[in-house]
Amino acid sequence: MRHSTLRQLEVFSAIARLGSFTRAAEELFLTQPTVSMQIKKLTDAVGLPLFEQIGKKIYLTDAGRELQQTCGGIFEHFSRFEMTIADMKGLKIRVPDVPAYLAMPRACGANTAPIAFAEVYLALQNGTVEAQENPLTTIEAKKFYEVQKHIVLTGHIVDHLNTVVAKQLWDKLSPEDRKIFSEVAQEASARATKQIQASEAKLVQFFKDKGLTVTEVDKAEFLANVQKNVTFEQFGYRKADWERIQAIK
Repeated sequence: MRHSTLRQLEVFSAIARLGSFTRAAEELFLTQPTVSMQIKKLTDAVGLPLFEQIGKKIYLTDAGRELQQTCGGIFEHFSRFEMTIADMKGLKIRVPDVPAYLAMPRACGANTAPIAFAEVYLALQNGTVEAQENPLTTIEAKKFYEVQKHIVLTGHIVDHLNTVVAKQLWDKLSPEDRKIFSEVAQEASARATKQIQASEAKLVQFFKDKGLTVTEVDKAEFLANVQKNVTFEQFGYRKADWERIQAIK
């Protein structure tokens, strides 16, 4: 079973529990040919038949029953594991074909796949890729949670919105008005940050309610690995720029 994947085991477990390839496909939001393909690959990896058909019913073979018991332990382990850098090695993940987005997964040993965004759902569904990178809001909006069972909170991209004031207008403001403007902007920023964090916490619970496993990571480990394998100069920045940003925190 050395070359089997978690997705294949999930498909196998659903068929074993439901006694039907068709019902398993419906539950996992997969096509029946995809389910059959996943089981064929798993059977080839095990080297023994896992199911036998008697009449119109599907039954587990001895090898299938043994694998079903093993699956229980594997899924229990994955429900509480913490992802590390090593888990990303060889992972086939879809990310936008943009250098800054490609940097993190490649630095961690993943194999990136530049698939068009409109095709991501299908690529996850049929196993063309094993993972994708997107904000929680996008995963919810595009229903990627229907075709993936795990979400890993790497937090490697932090987006922001700037408040920009034209110099001509700023110069017209009195020192008192500038102070008020700056204080209000900071207050609004803090409030918006809290609202976004609360919204993301609700999304995490939404995904858990859908049966997904949501996993935290040691962000310091990921950060150190990326800084070791990627230079700021590759993206037109200097290390001094990074240090200035960190000093603001």
